[in-house]
Amino acid sequence: MAFGSYAAKTTQASNTFSFSFGDTNSSFQSTQINTQMFSSSTTTQAAISSSTDVLATNGTSPLHLSARKKHSFRRRVPVKYDDQKTTEYQNQSYIPDFNSSFYVPSTFETDLMSMYSDRDFSDVELKMDAESFFAHKVVLSSRSPVFKAMFLSDMKETANNCVDITDLSSETLRQMLLFMYTDTLEDLTWASTKDLYSAADKYDIISLRQRCTQLLQKQLSTSNACEALVFADLHQNSELKKMVQNYIMTHGREIFCSNEWRSFLKENPLMAAEVMHLKVLEVYK
Repeated sequence: MAFGSYAAKTTQASNTFSFSFGDTNSSFQSTQINTQMFSSSTTTQAAISSSTDVLATNGTSPLHLSARKKHSFRRRVPVKYDDQKTTEYQNQSYIPDFNSSFYVPSTFETDLMSMYSDRDFSDVELKMDAESFFAHKVVLSSRSPVFKAMFLSDMKETANNCVDITDLSSETLRQMLLFMYTDTLEDLTWASTKDLYSAADKYDIISLRQRCTQLLQKQLSTSNACEALVFADLHQNSELKKMVQNYIMTHGREIFCSNEWRSFLKENPLMAAEVMHLKVLEVYK
């Protein structure tokens, strides 16, 4: 018999269908097939023809290939992932369990602070008029591009291992070194936060500058808002300047009637006009 041809037999008493393809015989048993569906010879022939194309695994014609793809008996089961369990597993990689007996707290911060306070292996002196601070070039260089350029150059600070600090107070320098070693800050007043921001700006310590910006925002009040606006404009901090402008517009009823605003209006008319312009735009928005 030619390849692809078939012979089919159906009976009402049996649900057995036999097909023969050349040298290959295949039998399919079904106990729940309604044989009345195959009462029409045309329907039976079409259904068996479709199955024939699928079973002709040795066929090479495009017709048989397309039939196998279209009528594949393979069952594709989608793989499902438990997103909740996956997320929990990922979180375990990043959030330590502090209650676990296997958790070991990090001492890196305290170790660095001990290295600074004990002056172990210090190789540079930050000299002021009445006080000196000893530090490590590698720490200062990693935190400040200004210190890094200073220590890599042929400046006298490199040869003498001594840096003269003339424009910072001892408290500001101490707070700056504390942050450079431990990334932490102590409680700061409004004035000390401004001084520390100026130090961070001079030595280009970006993370410290950002931290001081956040502190200045939290410390804003109706009495220092005008001063903060001048400070933000002086250091060209557009983020802080916008925060202060929004604060002034929000508390305009109180600030515009204050003595601080009257002085600010005389000394900084352009900045005051900018705030008033924003206030007008807000009203007629």
